[in-house]
Amino acid sequence: MKHRETEHSRDRQQQMLLAIATFTRQHGYAPTLRELGALVGMRTPSAVRWQLDRLRAAGLVDWRDGASRTLRLTGKAAQS
Repeated sequence: MKHRETEHSRDRQQQMLLAIATFTRQHGYAPTLRELGALVGMRTPSAVRWQLDRLRAAGLVDWRDGASRTLRLTGKAAQS
């Protein structure tokens, strides 16, 4: 069962990376937590933040703490 959860988590993270890239390309700025959640089917900003924290720890995304719409993909994300 844990393997399925890990696989699901990776799928969700890939969805988030794609959603961040697409939204940023279309709008010229990063999505908010709520906008990103709506794009990937997550209801709460805390769940979105939890996934983003994992992506940040993996070096795939970054943002400026305390500033809105600063979420960005790193070069490492482009390679994955």
